[in-house]
Amino acid sequence: VQFILSVFNGCSNYEFTATTNFIGVSAAFTVNPEPTDGNLISNVDYTFAIDFGTTNTHIEYSRTGETLHPFKNEMPNTIWASLMNKTAKVDPIYAINEEIFEQEIIPHSIGTEDLSFPIRTALVENKDINYNSERELFKHLNNFFLLEKRTIQQHLELTTALKWSNYSKTEDKKRVESYVEYLLTIVYYKVLLSNGKLENTKVTWFYPISMTSFQQGIIEDIWKKTYVKVFGDSADASNLNKMAESIAPFYHYHNDKGIIGLSVSIDIGGGSSDIAIFDDGKPKVISSFRFAGDAIYGDGYGGSPSVNGFVLAFKDRALEYLNDNSDIEKKEKAKILNNILDVRGKSNDFSSYLFSLEKSSNGLFNYSSIIREEMNLKLAFLLFYASISFYVAKILKSEGFKVPINYLFSGTGSKSLRIIDSSSNLKHVSSLMQYITENIIGEKTNKVVSILSDIPKEITCKGGLRSSSEIEPNPKYWLGGKEDSALDLLLNTESVAKVPRFNEIVKDELDLIIDSVKEFYAVLDSYFETVNIERDFGVKRSAYETFKVMRTEQLHDFLKKGIELKVESEGGDANVPIEESLFFYPLIGVLNKLAFELAKKP
Repeated sequence: VQFILSVFNGCSNYEFTATTNFIGVSAAFTVNPEPTDGNLISNVDYTFAIDFGTTNTHIEYSRTGETLHPFKNEMPNTIWASLMNKTAKVDPIYAINEEIFEQEIIPHSIGTEDLSFPIRTALVENKDINYNSERELFKHLNNFFLLEKRTIQQHLELTTALKWSNYSKTEDKKRVESYVEYLLTIVYYKVLLSNGKLENTKVTWFYPISMTSFQQGIIEDIWKKTYVKVFGDSADASNLNKMAESIAPFYHYHNDKGIIGLSVSIDIGGGSSDIAIFDDGKPKVISSFRFAGDAIYGDGYGGSPSVNGFVLAFKDRALEYLNDNSDIEKKEKAKILNNILDVRGKSNDFSSYLFSLEKSSNGLFNYSSIIREEMNLKLAFLLFYASISFYVAKILKSEGFKVPINYLFSGTGSKSLRIIDSSSNLKHVSSLMQYITENIIGEKTNKVVSILSDIPKEITCKGGLRSSSEIEPNPKYWLGGKEDSALDLLLNTESVAKVPRFNEIVKDELDLIIDSVKEFYAVLDSYFETVNIERDFGVKRSAYETFKVMRTEQLHDFLKKGIELKVESEGGDANVPIEESLFFYPLIGVLNKLAFELAKKP
């Protein structure tokens, strides 16, 4: 009997033949693993960029002589191939088994309209997993790329927001290790199946500088150990590189869009926002803070979907759209939504899911448009961007910069800019940024431009792959105190001796943070005296009046709660330097409470 082995190397098919005899029901044969013409020898170098985000993860790659591509798993060189004829009638159990395979290993196809990177960041594990024993990828746990597309099997436990895990807990750390291992494993097989040189494969990963030194050290160690585990002990350690999330997006705007001049890059994710100030095409200052999409859509300090403004305002509309018993797909999606609210109990996941319905509903349910039409609740977005502008302006002033020419937005969270500014050039957001910055710095400028990419999540990876600079300034952060007070400090990792510890902060110093928030409110009030908030941003003036009434309530409580949670994430040690701004701590509570109050308004 002649056997033919067909091998696809990413470009062409090659056939190997061998002739042997059957002995009983089996046959043994060998083939020459390398054709004489050498066409199967790996000759392509790959470089990957992996953006492991709080809400979404993206992978982009480049290969010798080609442009950038998002990661795809598709025919003909898919990582796994189904032998089931999907056009024929098959035993239902085979179809169910294949669905489980897609959920617990990898979807058959990635890069289609139904599923493509960026993909939700999520992991599932067996409920009986024992983290004190050896765990195996796929056998015990795996990345769940089908989150909110398929219901989760009852024997599995879901984890989201992996990036901001409590790294002092063994099980949390091991979950992140497994998540990273999965990402590197699919990269490995992508290269292997596409005629790439594994030994030359480079990987760049990104980190938020708002992570503490402790957290950064652990996650860097995870990437290094996992890279060796996947690529082998002989893997070249220099092929694995890290880059601050603050820096990467600018290189996309600079190299692909021709942006020049003094610029502020603002990358808004789910858990953190990262900023970088660039001048002459080089990063001068980088900073980061835990104030991002979750501060808008999430549950503040100890809240729940039952008191979340976005759930209150939009839950019924979402269920009304999904309440169609004749549509099996909608029934499945309704089950997923109810699970998010009743089982997972996370309001940020509620909004993430409603955003995902925009694509799958063919525009019949558009969460962005629904929020855009809600003229009260939109105020939360406006306050969010204004507070970031205030923080950036404080750093610009401390570092002696003038008003920037460009504000460059990226990250999934930045899509919400279009909710408050429908102008083609974001002129109203530019007006807000310009006014606040001029007010803090104390000088006027002619024009400020705000730019938002159509693919804001992808450009961190694209910028990382396009970067030619190895310059990475020491992170700096404005502590957040009242102007010219003891806590009005711009600090960096080198000035740690000057940094107060959490357990050293006394009530009078907490007052300095609260005074700074009130200073921000005063700047905001003066801005809205110069513009028509309803005409420019689609926000009712009465909503802003509601905000003015409640905005100073519980500021101290919110600040203390933010500090308490930060100390908890440090393993309970309050005798550690404060390595991020305290300015946003009260505002997280304010935004959550405000959204709920505004959602109750007619």
